[in-house]
Amino acid sequence: MKVIGYDCNPSFLELGDELLKRHPHLERGLSFEELNYAEQPLPSATFDLITLYGTFHYLVGTEKQTYALKSAYDALIPDGLFCFHLPNYLHPI
Repeated sequence: MKVIGYDCNPSFLELGDELLKRHPHLERGLSFEELNYAEQPLPSATFDLITLYGTFHYLVGTEKQTYALKSAYDALIPDGLFCFHLPNYLHPI
């Protein structure tokens, strides 16, 4: 399995690099790359699964949100899965 973590914030990419330094056995299947998925396309027809976890709600404006969703859809292989998590500020109320 290969996992790619994308982020547009270099500080978070540095955290990923630190993780790999502490756990070098993860380097076989885990990498981190800089990418702003609201402005840059993901590689087309590449992924079995795309997960946006706690990031989509930060995209301001319909254009960026639409671009991000289309880019994610285009990056999936046929029958690939797309899921995203949005925070629920009312949880656990």
